[in-house]
Formats: sequence, structure tokens, C-alpha cells
Amino acid sequence: VQISKKPVEFEDPKKEALSMVMIDENYDGKIFDMDHYFFGDEMVKNDFKVTFPKQKAGQKLMIIYLDVLGNEKAEVKDIKDFKKK
Repeated sequence: VQISKKPVEFEDPKKEALSMVMIDENYDGKIFDMDHYFFGDEMVKNDFKVTFPKQKAGQKLMIIYLDVLGNEKAEVKDIKDFKKK
């Protein structure tokens, strides 16, 4: 969300606006405890995919997406939502 007389323009918002993704791999439903972080340029290079060992993952994961303007989106996912590799 931008409230400005001169909003920032992105040629490709998907690739340019994402700043960071942070993951709590064993979310307890109350406190976000960051286990992994990935910067936007790294996400773009990896086609917006991240990997980490499933053995460490609990039943619930919290994922926070941060854009270059400081906006956040948080979501809680079940481990069953992810594909096995």
C-alpha cells in the first residue's frame, strides 16, 4: 500500500517489490520465532521457491512476506500444504 503524491513505480512488481520472506518452521500459534530468511533477489533467482529440511518443520509454519515499502503479510500454513521432494 502506498499513500504518496509520487508512488513508487515498478516495472515488474512481483520481482522488484518483494524484499524478504521470513519463516518460523515450528509456529506455536503465539510467538513468531524466525528460523529462516530469504532476501528478494534470492527469491527471484530461485523462481520464488525456498527449501529447508522437513525434519525440522513442525505441524504449523508461519511465513511473513515483507515488501520494499515495509508492508507485511503473514500467513500460517500446515505442513501438509507443502509438496514433498
